[in-house]
Amino acid sequence: MTKITSGADHSLPISAADVPAATTSTQIPTGDSTSAVASGSSARIDSPVAKRARLSVLIPALNTEVLTASAPAWPAGRVDMRAHLQRISGAADASPSEQAPLSTIGRPLPPLNPQSVGRYFQEVAGQWPSERADLADALCHNLSALADGPKRQQHHLEITLHWHCLSEAEKRNVLNTLGSEQSHLLGDTAIDTTPDAKLSPVRDWVEHTVVNMKPDEATRLLKSCTPTAQKNLATVFKGAGEDAQVRTMIKQRFASLRMTMPLDHMYDYTGFFWDNKRKVGELPPGVAENLKVCVVGAGPAGIIAADGLNRLGVKPVVLEQADKIGGRIAAERWPRQDGSMSPTPLHPGGMRFHTTRGNVYWSLAEHYQLQHVPFPNSSSVQTSYIIGNEVHEAEPGKSPGNAVMQKVAQDVLRSMTEPLLAPIRAARDAADTALFRELCDAAKKKFDSHNFRSGLDTLLKEKGIEWNQKEWQTFGATGIGVGGYEGYYNTGFLEEMRFLADERLEGHVALVDGADAPLYAVLNDTEDLPEGAQSLQQQQAIRLGVEVTGIKKKDGKYYVSSLDKQTQKVSVESYDELFFAGGPREAVRLGLTGPQEGSEALMPEEFANAMEKANVVGATKMAIKIAKDLMSGVELPGNVQASKLFQQSYLVPALPGSDNAVFYPSYTLGDNATKVAGMSGDEQLNNYIRTLRDIASQNPGDAVHQKLKNLADVVEQSKQRISYTHWSLTKHQYGAFKMDAPNQLDNTRVLFGALLKMSDGAIFINEENTAEGGFASGAVAAAINGLQQMVLRRGGSVPPHSPFHQELL
Repeated sequence: MTKITSGADHSLPISAADVPAATTSTQIPTGDSTSAVASGSSARIDSPVAKRARLSVLIPALNTEVLTASAPAWPAGRVDMRAHLQRISGAADASPSEQAPLSTIGRPLPPLNPQSVGRYFQEVAGQWPSERADLADALCHNLSALADGPKRQQHHLEITLHWHCLSEAEKRNVLNTLGSEQSHLLGDTAIDTTPDAKLSPVRDWVEHTVVNMKPDEATRLLKSCTPTAQKNLATVFKGAGEDAQVRTMIKQRFASLRMTMPLDHMYDYTGFFWDNKRKVGELPPGVAENLKVCVVGAGPAGIIAADGLNRLGVKPVVLEQADKIGGRIAAERWPRQDGSMSPTPLHPGGMRFHTTRGNVYWSLAEHYQLQHVPFPNSSSVQTSYIIGNEVHEAEPGKSPGNAVMQKVAQDVLRSMTEPLLAPIRAARDAADTALFRELCDAAKKKFDSHNFRSGLDTLLKEKGIEWNQKEWQTFGATGIGVGGYEGYYNTGFLEEMRFLADERLEGHVALVDGADAPLYAVLNDTEDLPEGAQSLQQQQAIRLGVEVTGIKKKDGKYYVSSLDKQTQKVSVESYDELFFAGGPREAVRLGLTGPQEGSEALMPEEFANAMEKANVVGATKMAIKIAKDLMSGVELPGNVQASKLFQQSYLVPALPGSDNAVFYPSYTLGDNATKVAGMSGDEQLNNYIRTLRDIASQNPGDAVHQKLKNLADVVEQSKQRISYTHWSLTKHQYGAFKMDAPNQLDNTRVLFGALLKMSDGAIFINEENTAEGGFASGAVAAAINGLQQMVLRRGGSVPPHSPFHQELL
């Protein structure tokens, strides 16, 4: 077994017999010449890359160990290009060099799809070869064609994808060509990079590529080039230098190119959704108007499914047992004395969002230009930490004053952030989807069997660190920037890693009109609807207060039994297709996982088993409304996290136009929710007030302790405005969100994969059937997949590179 380092600066142990030798028999235009390489040919190739290769050869001697065709495909596979490189360089003409030999190991040709490029597209922007040996020439050709226009970013990313498949020696040859025959593509290289500099598309690509290299890698690659190329590329390579300010500035210029899609599917649902004007496909003529479809549940998945059906020309019927839409993302409001509702929203469920392109739900908020404000996570506001009976205060972005907290933070940085998460983030920055996927696949394999605590403990011990009870307690209270984590110690490590690797816990915002505001906008939206179609609201498609009590399938029809809660009327209606947006626990409660007497199966047995195994965890949340004048002139903590029963508190300041702040005294998650299962909301609130006062009484003269007493006093005066939800005890929900337990990666793959397979059963679209449990983006993705399944089973078509055809990762 030998260790081979690829051009992406990622070392993997690979056997020399694992990678196929490069062969080729195709022609690719390369600017002013044509490359024609035949397997076994000794002919000299006069493409730009070949010419430059003969001028500067840094290739190891040909090894008799040939990397065979048994290697896996992209991204895990490797190809040894040394034989091809020696053929085109003309080894006899090669001048000696004192430089260390460059690696000749690269990756196979990649597939060209949204998952590999990191961006949705319908048609490929560039011209790419079918033979691996032509890749370097093809890359030069594509650089010559890179230009401003609507496909510039896509073409840029396609070039980046293929660049990361090249070996170091091939990269050197491309740079030699770019620094000589194609140097005009760089523009005026005397101009330094500035935030507002107008640079050529090719120089932009080079700077984006170089700034994401390690400085020593970039230096070695540049020094291997010809003197002419080095001179022309010197300014462009400044981004790879040690000047952190320059590197940061260049990275900020290319922020829109980051690969921000979730690691478990890497598909750009946001791009697909909007590029296709939210229309997921086409039904055959005459089908839509005769199709009767029911959607059970009006949460994010149900509303997006209903909207998608409407855009297909199908008039859906949506049954929702609650008196409002939104499901676990629904906002509530307190009643005023005059009977009207307060404009201040509170959120028993979802309340904050990350804003990357990978969050397709957030793209709705952007589309409708909904007002938002920063959410007060502990990473963004001053926070008081109660650990045991001690109180410590920390400011955002600053090291905590407590020595144990400092050590725990540094230990997490050394053991988890730097070795595991930082390389994944760097791959996102570089839009290196191959490396990103390899790193994530390796983490999945290593940590699937671990819960969060055992996985973190493994990483700590790999760095020679072993925490004592106090340090585990401290981490349990401080967490990773959004709240305490002790309640999640027994959930799967991969579940928590997803949050961090997908950057779902960063830059959170709250919607001023409530987390469900995008759904209400969808209900009233008529933009891009079929001619003559009405909005869902105009159709009165949503039937609130209608509880589904049973679903059976007979002779291909779905029979839905329901109870109108207001009239107590029981009815049974038949439908041609059925979308079930309820969660796994509700599906099991209704008997949908089967078998049912007098019913055909509603889902395949494998899917039913996976749904029954889904690990749905609990959560509780308490909210109170606090008048602004009660807080005026009073020093309060911005956030409280604790090793106590309440776990964490958030103070959301009064929003524009409101006289009240919303305070969440207690938000318990996972195992912590179980600890308070027998307590009422009033009991928990009284316990919260007492705990703050008891802790504060230990040092009444200290300002940090005094803030806790002040908070207890303000909460005491606002007790009459309490809202409390225990999601595990809430009918139709029976839990807050799905979080995989150890060894459940394959179970979630089955759940998500069911939406990517043709079947004749009901279509289950809840976000808890994805790897994004608890995130509305998962609900939208599930709805899109389900809609496409229905379109195809009805003989319709979907756009090119649709999510339905994605690779199951």
